[in-house]
Amino acid sequence: MCSSLLSLLKEKETVILIEQYNQLGGTSTIGGVNTWEPGVAGKGIHYQLAKHLLETKQGGVSQSIGSVNRETPYGFSTITNKDSYESTLKRSGLTKDKWRRFTFEPDAMAVTMETILTTYPNLLLLYQHQLMDVSYHKGHIDSVIIKNRETNEKVIVKGSYFADCTGDIVLARMADCETNLGEDSFDLYQEPSAPINSSPNINGVTQVFRLQQTTKKKPYKMPLLYHHESTRKWMKKISEYKLVPSINQYPNGDLCVNLLPTMDGNEYMNLLKEDRQFFLNSRTFAYFEFLATHKGFESKRISHIFKMVGVRESYRLIGRTVLTENNIYQDTYTENILCQADHALDIHGKSNVKGKGIVELNKPYGIPKECVLTKEFDNLVVASRGSSFSHIVASSCRLTRTMMAMGEGAGKLLYQAYLHNQEL
Repeated sequence: MCSSLLSLLKEKETVILIEQYNQLGGTSTIGGVNTWEPGVAGKGIHYQLAKHLLETKQGGVSQSIGSVNRETPYGFSTITNKDSYESTLKRSGLTKDKWRRFTFEPDAMAVTMETILTTYPNLLLLYQHQLMDVSYHKGHIDSVIIKNRETNEKVIVKGSYFADCTGDIVLARMADCETNLGEDSFDLYQEPSAPINSSPNINGVTQVFRLQQTTKKKPYKMPLLYHHESTRKWMKKISEYKLVPSINQYPNGDLCVNLLPTMDGNEYMNLLKEDRQFFLNSRTFAYFEFLATHKGFESKRISHIFKMVGVRESYRLIGRTVLTENNIYQDTYTENILCQADHALDIHGKSNVKGKGIVELNKPYGIPKECVLTKEFDNLVVASRGSSFSHIVASSCRLTRTMMAMGEGAGKLLYQAYLHNQEL
């Protein structure tokens, strides 16, 4: 590790952001989930991001057109920019025709995120670095070991406070925090929609891809390499209209295709990495062949398959408070909350949850600060889709702007603790 980096790591007030990829944004950029669904977001950085992307025509406000039927067996949103960005900031209590989305160019979003963050002089942004280990004792995280993915060099990073913002809560799991995975049984939290018994089922995963317009209409056949019997069986769900993908228009007219879900969550978790990608690609090519052959997409072609898979759920923290279905219906938490959310309960793929699928909410609910605080440590926050939610609630909380707002709230907790030299 270069001496200049080591010296920066020793600075008392340096905030270090460790990112394993070469750009910011995670699932919302690298994973292709390039649309912010309608929903409460509160005050926060999302306004700055959206304002810049709208001004540079790298983002736009969109709305659904048409309806889902046998002729158009997918949801389709097109950018109109007839409505303000603020129109995208609510979902609960509205009819679908009032919903508005915000779709953006992923690379422009990542650059804008970096531009805003790097205005802070004490921030050190480390791309292509991976968390390898953690050191802790007596309820306190002391340091982490990170590795440069390009050079394999390792360095110990000591700190006063730590934030785990990974989707799979990697740091919390390395530190042996209590976690859960899969569906919760009714007895655990007495949620009305919970199944009697727990199960390994988790929310489905998505392979997102991008379509470009070409000048000619020509037949498309998926690559022979990706032909597989299991893909043929999976395509029955498409031909029988049991899966409804989401297609969103980019500002330049390209299309973002969100195959939801491309794979059941526990199926994905149980496959080896190379097998996961093979089957995800196979289903992607098969679905596009269906669109090109039967649904009028023969003049379009796949320009990009996003390298990060859209994982909706994996491990979840069992923190000082677990937010449950009862809490969100009763809006239990109205004070000392990090943010609000109002997205539907939204479970894709195999599930034992009663009334699974999309269950709309009538009003927003609050997410309390205890959902990002662990029972085990006094200087760690866990702010991601893996925060302290039940399986059912995680299907609502996981949306990008909710995670951003929750992360900002968690950051304020850390800052206040730092100013007053307090435990969390």
